Amino acid sequence: MMGRNSLSKSMILAVGAAAAASYPPVPEQIHLSLTGARGEMAVDFVTAAPGAYVFWGVDAARLASSSPATATNTTLNGWTAWLNTALVTGLAPNTTYYYCVGLNYTVVGRSEIYAFVNEPAREGGAVWAMFADLGYINSLAFTRLLVDAQSGGFDYVGHWGDFAYDMDDDNSRVGNAFMNMIQPVAAQIPYLPSVGNHEAVGEQGGSAFIQYVSRFAGVARFAGARSGSGSNLWYSLNEGLVHLVVFCTETWIMTDAQVRAQLAWLRADLAAVDRAATPWVVAAAHKHAGMDQTNFTSSGLGDALMTAGSAPVDLFFVGHQHAYYRYYAIDMRGPTMYYACNNSDASVYTRCPAPVIVVTGAAGNNEANSPTCGTAPTVYLHACSANYGYGKLRVVNASTAVWRWETAVHREGAPDPPTYADEFTIHR
Repeated sequence: MMGRNSLSKSMILAVGAAAAASYPPVPEQIHLSLTGARGEMAVDFVTAAPGAYVFWGVDAARLASSSPATATNTTLNGWTAWLNTALVTGLAPNTTYYYCVGLNYTVVGRSEIYAFVNEPAREGGAVWAMFADLGYINSLAFTRLLVDAQSGGFDYVGHWGDFAYDMDDDNSRVGNAFMNMIQPVAAQIPYLPSVGNHEAVGEQGGSAFIQYVSRFAGVARFAGARSGSGSNLWYSLNEGLVHLVVFCTETWIMTDAQVRAQLAWLRADLAAVDRAATPWVVAAAHKHAGMDQTNFTSSGLGDALMTAGSAPVDLFFVGHQHAYYRYYAIDMRGPTMYYACNNSDASVYTRCPAPVIVVTGAAGNNEANSPTCGTAPTVYLHACSANYGYGKLRVVNASTAVWRWETAVHREGAPDPPTYADEFTIHR
């Protein structure tokens, strides 16, 4: 039987085409996100009508708590539905909760029951799965990601730009298919996004990222509001030992006012980091300074990343290039390299004076991965792979973290071995 990734986009989207413009019959596209406050979890989902709730509890057979969702009737490139955001509250640390979403007065039309662990206390430290540039077609790393999620392999998911390829395509059917594909992962593990160039589908300014802004409204409503941005284009939150700061590098389609607002917010956010509470500062966006259509110098982003509390950002995760790259510690304003903070084989970084950049754009999409490691100067670059895969950051304690990237699927013609992996330890 042909696998999903072997089908063409037209073949996949033709299934059920007669009903594609209608509302979904039951809640779908369910995904969790962190809110920036302890004891809470946000959930976004799509319904046929307003009036939905989220129901939760510690017993799957008795979802005793409930909260109404905020529903917005939204039209995205010919597709109209109710996009909902709800808040789950009163959560205890390291506790499993069960939940479903749907109508209050009947179980008909409710989603299946999902489970998540709030503030997990994993032995060995919390684990963040990270990737970018994951499409619906050719999503070659996704099968492994799903199995990994179902076996409890990580606690949080970061998707750093470029979703579905593209959410807007075929009257938003591709976006809907992608959000349903990711649902088995994102409905049980908090799914944190950043915007990429493939989400830039509107006019300059507020509508430029309408698909992303609408589908991840819960991030803006909670984490965005609590971090002072009120946005899901740039936001931050504390989770465990990590201060995560996410921002938009698509300055080419942002207005001057947006660029200035983001920079002012980013500087203030990073300056306020309390390293005693969150010793690790992790930045995420779709691009780094050396990539196209973004200027870290004129936008001030390079300056901002060098000051996060008492030290620079520790790790900076991006995508955009369809491969895996790992850089030496680098000040992007020069660029200035800092080789002295890593050991001879760059398997250990210690108190680096600039961020370590990791490109995670190898998850798979219909544009395929680069056949080689590209043209990045080796003076900047320690490791690269053209294989499909994703990585995981384990935050061991306040002074040590470990990053590991692994191949999910070997890219035909790539020089890398089918089992290629890259790992490093970082101390601060």
